[in-house]
Amino acid sequence: MTAHEVLSALESRDNHQAWLAAWALIRSPNAALDRDYVPVLDRIRTAVGRLPEPERPAVRDSRDCVRLALRIVEARSEGRCRCSVYASTDQILPESQAQHGLIDILGTRDIPWEPEFDCQCTDCGARYVVRENHGYHYPWAAWSPSPR
Repeated sequence: MTAHEVLSALESRDNHQAWLAAWALIRSPNAALDRDYVPVLDRIRTAVGRLPEPERPAVRDSRDCVRLALRIVEARSEGRCRCSVYASTDQILPESQAQHGLIDILGTRDIPWEPEFDCQCTDCGARYVVRENHGYHYPWAAWSPSPR
């Protein structure tokens, strides 16, 4: 999705379109966030605030990833790296971030149902230990700053 398409989808008041847009935004590198989204942060905040509540119960509110995308743009507007938000959510999976060039996976420990990853942000160099869990309704990951 282009930045224009992302903004249009976020402003559509359609939770599914906003969800798709949020993941495109979440997978954008810092330079794209700074160029395309920080200047329109107020528009993004307004759009996120206008999303309707989901129509039926779900394991996770469909607006959670949209709120995460907003927090990532807010972090960039404050001069922090996108990765500074990772420890506050369980939605960011390391292999996906690596596929998009946002982190490097430095090592893995194959623990059944809960693999661990040693990761490094490709933008700021911060290191994290990430524990994934695949035993729930959806995979989740816990990011912790690496002691190394």
